[in-house]
Amino acid sequence: MVDQNELRAGMRELGISEHDILAILSESDYFICVDKLTELKDRVKKTFHKVALSLHPDRNNNDSVKTERFKVASNTMEYIDSLYIIPCSICIQRGRKSN
Repeated sequence: MVDQNELRAGMRELGISEHDILAILSESDYFICVDKLTELKDRVKKTFHKVALSLHPDRNNNDSVKTERFKVASNTMEYIDSLYIIPCSICIQRGRKSN
C-alpha cells in the first residue's frame, strides 16, 4: 500500500496533476483510457529520468533531503507504472468496433 501523502509528493515531483488522473478515470471509452494512461506513463518516465539525474544519491553526495525525494519519486514511478485499465463490457461497447 502506498502512503497517500508520499504519493502526492511524488506526483508533484514528477509533474503529475490530479487533473491528469481524473482525465483518465472520467473517460468512458476503454481504448482512449488505455491511450491516455500510456501517454501519462511515457511522460512520467521521461520526467523521472530528469529527476533521477538530479536527485540520485550518487550524484548529490548522499544529501539526505535529495535522497528522500529520490525515493519518493522512485516509489511513485513504480506505482504509476503498475497501473492498468481493466476492460469492462460497458467500456468495450462504447469503444472502437473491431473490423
